[in-house]
Amino acid sequence: MIRYSHHALILSGCYLLLGLLYILVSGHFATMIAPGFMELANIEKTKGILFIIVTAIAIYWFGSWQLRAITREASELLEHRDVLLASERRTLTGTFAVAGAYDLILKTNSALAALDRLERTSLPVESRKVARELASELTGLQSKMQRVRDGGLELIAGERQQLDLCKALASSIEIAQLHGAVRGCDVRFTGCQSIRVWAFPSLIHAMTVSLILNAAQSTQGKGKIEVHVRVDDEGLTIEVHDNGPGIPAADRRLVFEPFYSANGRVIGMELAAATACVEAHGGRVDLFSSHLGGTRFDVVFPVSVLVQ
Repeated sequence: MIRYSHHALILSGCYLLLGLLYILVSGHFATMIAPGFMELANIEKTKGILFIIVTAIAIYWFGSWQLRAITREASELLEHRDVLLASERRTLTGTFAVAGAYDLILKTNSALAALDRLERTSLPVESRKVARELASELTGLQSKMQRVRDGGLELIAGERQQLDLCKALASSIEIAQLHGAVRGCDVRFTGCQSIRVWAFPSLIHAMTVSLILNAAQSTQGKGKIEVHVRVDDEGLTIEVHDNGPGIPAADRRLVFEPFYSANGRVIGMELAAATACVEAHGGRVDLFSSHLGGTRFDVVFPVSVLVQ
């Protein structure tokens, strides 16, 4: 996001500093060299003309400098936006493929475990045979879902790269703040200086924007959002807090179901990018109550993503 007030403050501050220095220094020398009132008046007139010339040159120089900085920031932002728009359809397809496959793999794991327990019971031989056949079908389905997941990851992940996670998150948060649902929110990013990781940049970006947008929508576009990063023995954790109404504890395990909805929103689909990111990096997403009063999403990455 282009910080216009920042550039304006620098420009006006430089003008104020140069003006004060000129007035103080020139006034001191004028009183020292003027022998009388008329001479002092002429010197003051000359000072005024020089002041206009000097400040005009200074404003031109500082203005050009600041405008170049603004143009550079705008160009970088537009380039970033164009790249994101170009890959949006591909990313969306891959994200939903990974999220759907991930959910089905978890479900088939649970079903296979239940069938395994069933086979160990004293069922008739024919029933155990049916259970084994069903397990075989589910294993085949799981294999297909794993191929779908891998294909989805190829669409969106690209190559794993070494990157500064703090800079990547800051850039994604700035992009997210351009969205109409986020503009009215107070978004704060703290606790991150420089953390080098091996990661998929496109997935980190999609996950961050998805979680920020979800938090903004839960606060109806006018709440507080905080993003924190911490590193501990467990790995690296990105926390996203909001002060929305929160999610009932009984529903938290259902949030990442593809069609889970709350308050008229299909939250499961909105969080598909987070699911895809976690799946690609071998991490997990946890859900808690936030100190802000709403929901806190913890995206936990294993220690292996950290550059040692």
